[in-house]
Amino acid sequence: MKKISIIIPCYNAEDTIKKCLDSIICQTIKPYEVIIIDDGSTDNTTKICKEYITNEYNNFKYYRKQNGGVSSARNMGIDRAKGDYLAFIDADDTIDEKYIETLSMIVNNSNSDIIVFSFVKNRFNCRKKAPRYLEKNDALGRIICDPRITSGCLNKIYKKQIVNKVRFIDSPIAEDLAFNMDIIEKEPDLSIMLVGNMLYKYNTKSNNSIMHGGFSNQYLKILSTYKMLIDKEGYPINSLLRAALVPVSIKCYIKMKNSNIDDKKVELMCRDNIKKFSGYLMQNRYVSLHKRVAMVILGKLIVRQKQVLPKRIINYIDKNFG
Repeated sequence: MKKISIIIPCYNAEDTIKKCLDSIICQTIKPYEVIIIDDGSTDNTTKICKEYITNEYNNFKYYRKQNGGVSSARNMGIDRAKGDYLAFIDADDTIDEKYIETLSMIVNNSNSDIIVFSFVKNRFNCRKKAPRYLEKNDALGRIICDPRITSGCLNKIYKKQIVNKVRFIDSPIAEDLAFNMDIIEKEPDLSIMLVGNMLYKYNTKSNNSIMHGGFSNQYLKILSTYKMLIDKEGYPINSLLRAALVPVSIKCYIKMKNSNIDDKKVELMCRDNIKKFSGYLMQNRYVSLHKRVAMVILGKLIVRQKQVLPKRIINYIDKNFG
């Protein structure tokens, strides 16, 4: 029986961590271990977490470290995990009660390196279909460019053997993208399975959920991370990253305008990305044609410095490229 380790980084999550941990306790099958990494919380997070370190929950493990960000917390969890597969859960999210049961059945009947499943907010079309394998190049394109699958780590579990070769980069945002790209780059024979089960419940209302709030400096960090990966010499997926940077830049621009923030430097950066990389987006088969066309048209409006964008377009971007 293959074992699944759950890693939960947390920082000042007193309002959400209990609900997160309770969703793990309510599992139909007990996870092998639950590793809580307290990233130097200054509120009641520490007290709440320690309430779960009891004989009743002997698979729960708690570690506290000096504040260093989500990447360092996840890396600490990786170093301490002893399971065959690793799952990452954020402290403000929850999981379906059959999360462990479903994933255990899959990993024990396959030898996949990565299992990709669905968010509650973001189910994709294979929900009623049998699990299927993704060819490596197809997985690359989908993870980077398909908004239904996302480039994050929360709707995936990873074989510990492959994670041992990589770590999350020291970045406050978009660290998941770099993590997944490093895995794919370093594993020539990667096996990735896509399943449609909605197992992860993403909390878009959390204060930590910056992608669905107003404008934040985090958007600039996302843009910087994409640019850093694009500028990486010899990186084999630059065209995919360039294509993905267009909707990211559009989203950044729209959020900034919606928040009534006037930052000419950021505007210029977004317009420059859209102008330079829209051609890559149009050639990208992992985004549907109508979405590619919509993005390019919207990008042209932004490049031409159109200040007011229709509400229906903003809602379209939030829904399809959030």
